[in-house]
Amino acid sequence: MDKIIIYAGSFNPVTKGHFLTMKAALDKVGADKGMFFITHKDYLTRKMIFKVKSNFILSEDIRKEMIESLINEDNRICYGGREIGCGTPSTVKTVKKVLRSNKKAEIYVLLGADKLRKLPKWDEIDTVIDNIKFIVAVRGGFNIDEIISSDAWLTKHRNRLVII
Repeated sequence: MDKIIIYAGSFNPVTKGHFLTMKAALDKVGADKGMFFITHKDYLTRKMIFKVKSNFILSEDIRKEMIESLINEDNRICYGGREIGCGTPSTVKTVKKVLRSNKKAEIYVLLGADKLRKLPKWDEIDTVIDNIKFIVAVRGGFNIDEIISSDAWLTKHRNRLVII
């Protein structure tokens, strides 16, 4: 059975750190493929201007080219396309699309520890939780065990989380 990792984000810009995180995830679960999905430029523009207070916005083409330049270093990694959803990206809808195209694959979603608290609030997360697992990349300043134990949904689905 193939194992596929989905890594969705703005990647504005994609960094060597993103690439190394993907490689670590691929190695940890023995995955065959890691797919980068970028957010739509409309969402990225809102995020950068209103949340980050910056107007540094790379076009989708440039972000795609940056990801593709890193792909040459590891043939397990590919550009998956744009995350589904224009104004508000939906990782769950993107996951459903990948699941439909890879019915026999084991699907993982890679996310940083900073996104773990928000996971139970993702739209439609309960429609896919039994069909996927999450790889959580530890980042400084985040106590993963504390985050999980403080949320009933995360505690219930602890067996769906792989920590790297």
